[in-house]
Amino acid sequence: MAHISILDDAVGGVTGASIKEGSLVTLNGSGLHYDLPTVLNAASGTVNDVFMAFTTPDRFPRPTPVGMFKYQEYAGVLNPRDATEHDLTTDFEAGYLIGPSVLPTFTIPSGWRVACHRGGYYKLLPGEFNDSPQIRAVGAKVKVGANSLISWDAAGNASVGTVREYNVSDGSLTVSLKEL
Repeated sequence: MAHISILDDAVGGVTGASIKEGSLVTLNGSGLHYDLPTVLNAASGTVNDVFMAFTTPDRFPRPTPVGMFKYQEYAGVLNPRDATEHDLTTDFEAGYLIGPSVLPTFTIPSGWRVACHRGGYYKLLPGEFNDSPQIRAVGAKVKVGANSLISWDAAGNASVGTVREYNVSDGSLTVSLKEL
């Protein structure tokens, strides 16, 4: 699970594809979700308008059906006559006993609300960045790499941030993302 240390810029959106939490993403206007942008994985080498994706916290009771996390595609007031009663012993869809925002290395399914952050410091666990000996150096420049994960920027021309620290004990990496 990626952690936010300091935050400057946050934007909400809806995932347009499954996105691993802590991945680098871009915001795309699609008109599908009213006023919310569609969030997609950033292409390798993208420099401008790059954000880090996070699962949004929730206050749902547990167990929570998966459908409650999807962005609802309706406008106006719901008609109570359209509501249906469900028997939780037979009609219950797969759900979560704890909030997805606290699960480690969670993949956010397509259609879910997502929080996009930049301009702060972010701690990534192993598997949430493309590890290499060079990326572990404090001050190393990082870019959007394979699978939209943070990677070491050897040339320094596609940088979206820098390494703040690498923690040897747990293999985590703390990076800063530029606020553009």
